[in-house]
Amino acid sequence: MIDEHKTEVETLRAQMMEWKLGVASESTFWDTWMQQRGGEWPEDFRKRFDPETPLDPLVAAAARGLSKKEVSILDVGCGPVPSIGYNLDGIRLKIIAVDPLASIYNSLLARYGLRPPVAPTFAPRRRAQQFL
Repeated sequence: MIDEHKTEVETLRAQMMEWKLGVASESTFWDTWMQQRGGEWPEDFRKRFDPETPLDPLVAAAARGLSKKEVSILDVGCGPVPSIGYNLDGIRLKIIAVDPLASIYNSLLARYGLRPPVAPTFAPRRRAQQFL
């Protein structure tokens, strides 16, 4: 009989090592992106830092479907700056941006004097719902 707990722990350990190896390249990418104000993607940079950027159409449709005047949106794995937009006519939005690398992203934002409309907060994906 296979020890299921041992297998789960080994799987988790392998996943954590893989994730850890990706953190450096993720950090380097966003460092360059911020330093170069978007680099190859200047329009993406502009939209992410503009508080008037319209909400992504798919997210907007879901928000409108709730038929509420105020909607909370949890952006899990948002990166350093949400990319979903911030504005939806007729509906007040509360966007909560969470990412397990938030401390790295916030350090980079501070280094380059950048202030996003919504800054990321640390949360592992499994605990993100506590922000709602």
